[in-house]
Amino acid sequence: MANPTSGHSIGGHGGPGLGGTDPFGHPLPPTVDPPPLPPPLDPDTIKQYEMLQEAVLNSFAADHSPAKPFADNTLRWDITMPTTVLPGVHTVVRLDVAVTDGPTGYVDELPPVGSRPATQRAVTAYGLSLVAPKASRQLGSLTIDLDLSDCRTFALNPFVMTKPVEDQLKAGFPDGGQITLRTPPVVAVHSEALTVDLALHIDGPAFYNPDATISVAWDLSARGPAWNDTATADARVHCAISVASTTIDVGWADSILSVGVENAVAAAVEGVSDGYLNQLVGPLIAQDIREQVEAIVASQRPNGWVFHHLDVTPDNLTFWFCSPTAPSPGPGHLPTNHPVLNS
Repeated sequence: MANPTSGHSIGGHGGPGLGGTDPFGHPLPPTVDPPPLPPPLDPDTIKQYEMLQEAVLNSFAADHSPAKPFADNTLRWDITMPTTVLPGVHTVVRLDVAVTDGPTGYVDELPPVGSRPATQRAVTAYGLSLVAPKASRQLGSLTIDLDLSDCRTFALNPFVMTKPVEDQLKAGFPDGGQITLRTPPVVAVHSEALTVDLALHIDGPAFYNPDATISVAWDLSARGPAWNDTATADARVHCAISVASTTIDVGWADSILSVGVENAVAAAVEGVSDGYLNQLVGPLIAQDIREQVEAIVASQRPNGWVFHHLDVTPDNLTFWFCSPTAPSPGPGHLPTNHPVLNS
């Protein structure tokens, strides 16, 4: 009886590479080269990393968490530093700061055991780290939430915003024009957004009179001051077009339309969505909304209080006002507004 593997290598036809087969004629998987080995770590980096592992964070906490906006608060920490001494290696304690809807920053050269007063306006995250020239290690993190129990609110029905927008859009599509409204504009408020749906009828060339739908959304928020504002400045109101989309319903005429007719209709709708909404009425509506919000803030603000933020939901526009204190500026690589870390 003949040897079934006679004349073949142990690896099959063509060996184990691409296109080879096993002794029974089945294809072998292609050979894949192993990934290259990572470069070796720098010996100094390894030594510094091992040194930082000796540190122990005994405590890291705030006196108040959650904390009231602008109120005094103190961060406290206690670190047992590494005992290993590496020639020429200076290890520093760093405090990183990240403010929700606000700036980030850090303070270097802190003592291993210490405290720092901190005034905050928003939810703030802190990280405590040891930093060497070639290695670093985060020892702990802390997030201080916000206590708004002493703040005051003023709530409005979103109708006060949506009705003027609806009236402004109606005026832009008069009867007898090339593009008219099939139904009144649908203006609604969502989470930090105002949306509009326009159902349009287009008086196109010849018999072609398609319908179109344009959807537009404006972002609407007021969450914090600008980078160059003081910590107790009013929240900046933001309102701008975020998205606009157009759909044309050509109906039964789709299969017989000429390219020229389609282009003419597309140009007409584009003039509405791009020219009228994005470049003309859209920015004007955004400006009107900002001015409305600022006027409401001015009329409802308790004397001397700060407009802290605006909650935008389908049910309410809620204006938050908080009483300020007088924070002092502190050193370090921190933004000038908040959080303020004092020496």
